[in-house]
This record gives sequence, C-alpha cells and structure tokens, in this order.
Amino acid sequence: MAEALATAASVATAFSNVAVIRPVGGNRIEILAAKGRIALEGSPNMSRSLLDAAMEGEPVRFQKAEIVDAQAQSIMQYSIEEALCIPIIIGASVAGCIYLDNRDGQAKGQSVDDDVEFCTGLAEIASLAMSNLMRVDIERRHTEERHGFLLGTVSALVSAIDAKDTYTCGHSERVAWLSKELAKLMNLDDTIIEQVHICGLVHDIGKIGIPETILQKPGKLTDEEFDRIRAHPVIGENILKDVPQLQPVLPGVRSHHERWDGKGYPDGSSGEETPLFGRILGVADAFDAMCSSRAYRDGLNRSEVLDELTACAGQQFDPKLVQAFLKINFIHYDVMIDFHVSQSSSDS
Repeated sequence: MAEALATAASVATAFSNVAVIRPVGGNRIEILAAKGRIALEGSPNMSRSLLDAAMEGEPVRFQKAEIVDAQAQSIMQYSIEEALCIPIIIGASVAGCIYLDNRDGQAKGQSVDDDVEFCTGLAEIASLAMSNLMRVDIERRHTEERHGFLLGTVSALVSAIDAKDTYTCGHSERVAWLSKELAKLMNLDDTIIEQVHICGLVHDIGKIGIPETILQKPGKLTDEEFDRIRAHPVIGENILKDVPQLQPVLPGVRSHHERWDGKGYPDGSSGEETPLFGRILGVADAFDAMCSSRAYRDGLNRSEVLDELTACAGQQFDPKLVQAFLKINFIHYDVMIDFHVSQSSSDS
C-alpha cells in the first residue's frame, strides 16, 4: 500500500521527491516507500521539522518565500523549494505521513494548491485501508484465540474420557485422525474437515456419564447395562449443546452409532438420513474399536478389520465411505497405536 501511495503522489503532484513514513518509537521513523531523492537506506534526507509538525496531526506546507525557522536546518541543507507533509490519522493517532518536496529549483512550475487536497485525500484513503486491515487482523487474532481455547477445552474433555476407560486410551484421538483422513478423501472443504476432526475428538464425551464398572466390564453386558452404553450419544450431545463453537459437530456426536440399514441408535435413521459426520465417524469408530484390544477381547489384525468393514458396507456402513476408507495410508495410525499402548502401559 505504501508503494502505491508514493507512486500516486509522485505522478499526480508537482513534487519530485515523495516518501511514505511511519514513526517507530522515540524520535525514529521508517520510510516505507520513496520516490526521487529521499533515501530508502541510511539517514533520510528530508525536512524533519515539517515531519515533526505534521506528526501533531495537521497538514504542513512550506514555500521558500517563507521565513525559515532557525531549527529547520534540513530545509536549508537540502535546498528545499517547497514541501508538503500530510498526516495519516487512525482514530486519534498519527500512524504515518505522506511527505513531498522539491529542491534545487526542481519545481515543475505548476501550482501546488490542488496537491494539498489530493494528498489529503490519499491520506484519508490510506487511513481507511489501514483501519480495515487492523480490524481484519484483530478479528483474525480473536478467531485464533477462540479456536485455541476451543481445542484446549476439547483436549480436556478427551482426557476426561480416557481417564474413565484405560482400555480405550487414545481411541478418540485415533478416531478423529481416521475421520479427518476419510473427509479428505471425500474432497470435503477445509472447514468441514476440521469440524469432522473435532467431532471425532468429542464423539464419546457422553461416556463420562457411564460408570467405569460398565465401561470396563470384562464379561457380557446385561440388557440394562447395554442400554446405559447406548445412551452415550445423546448424553454427549446434551453435554456439548451449549458450546456455540461445537454446534456443527452435534449431529455427528448424536448419530455416530446409526447404521446404513436403520438398525442403529439412538434414532434408527438409515442411509443418507444419517448426518454425514455420523456416517464418517461410524466407519472410523468401528475400525478403531475392532483394531484395539478391549477388556473383553483382543484386537483383530488389520486385514480382518478391513474385510469386516467391506462385508458390512451397505448394511452397517455407508458403502461409498467404506470404499474411500480402504485408501487411507495407515502408517500414522500405527504410530498412534504404538504410542497410546506404551502410554497406557506406563500409566498402569
């Protein structure tokens, strides 16, 4: 932007030397762009007295016919014939200046009366543009802070889930990664992919409301105990529903145990009636559950799990999602498994 301002002022005014300047603390300045005989490196050769005056917030104009103050040595030193310095004001502060001068009789012979108005207009445009950029930057930083806070909250929730059931340590993190990879293979946009990832992290948050004696029971569950397990998608949705940033993931949390054939829970939805997030998580969740050792059984090997997914496509799982899931490169997943197993062993 500074370069565009300097070019516009140089081309459209009677001045040979132009600089866009900003204060950088103390009595120091930085030249952002320059045309003519104003240095971009080393000491700037311009009238500091005019610049200092403009930093007070009002446009300053000098013509050689005027009496030069004894302190304005730079005007005499550089043989400045005429000069302008227009402040760029944001709010109540001077953010910079557009400085222009002619020296050594370089004046183009045209009146500079209109140049004051033109450069003032340029400064106002610069002020508006800078204000907009500052607002965008503030909004971006606020968004990053909110996202960081959200991820911190999600991480705490995931840790709470892992603490409830040592056998499923790392399960949510792995399901989140698998779901994200599947979303990428489905060519979903970046925002949706990130939401799918977060949905995977929190999908089992409802298990916080289920006793450890049921979650870690080594034998077969009673009907009552199984009903308690089946309630966790709805419990999870209720836990998260008051967090505004998590609204997009609620359908996936609620529906990740629905089935393609309508025999799942809690709503018994079928086919594409089940939200996409739920269908994605359903595949990823089942895959990790079959791969992982649980209190009541050892994990299956990779080929057995993939065969089971393929056999259940069109019954339990969305067949298109299963077809895409088979293309995932599981190297990172295997690293996660090894890490979570070692972590669980060290904790015990």
